[in-house]
Amino acid sequence: MTQGNTQDLITRALATNAKLGADLAELFSIVAAIGKSLSTALETPGKPSLDAAPKTREEVFAAHRRAHRRGHPGKIEGDPELEAFILARIDTLTFGQIVSEVRATFPPDRHCSHSGVGRWWKKQSAD
Repeated sequence: MTQGNTQDLITRALATNAKLGADLAELFSIVAAIGKSLSTALETPGKPSLDAAPKTREEVFAAHRRAHRRGHPGKIEGDPELEAFILARIDTLTFGQIVSEVRATFPPDRHCSHSGVGRWWKKQSAD
């Protein structure tokens, strides 16, 4: 390995580290905002937020079903990186082309099938 390659690798590692630090700082600010909202909600127990509450009987039942689904999330829902990868390509590629790109990019334990992408997309469209 030449000195130029080593310096390039070090530069890329430092850039990646800086990006991770910025992402971590953003995550901490989001968590702090959520904590502040939660503490505010807990301080006023008699005033639930009416905007967030479902309005109709069907919405109440649908919200309950969503919160209490049986089984475990599918492979795509359980892998945020895979989900983002597929979502970025869903408008321009067919399911088969997406599966081919997933297989070329991800290790075998993260591969998905054509029908799996179809089921995931159908759920996304319904929500």
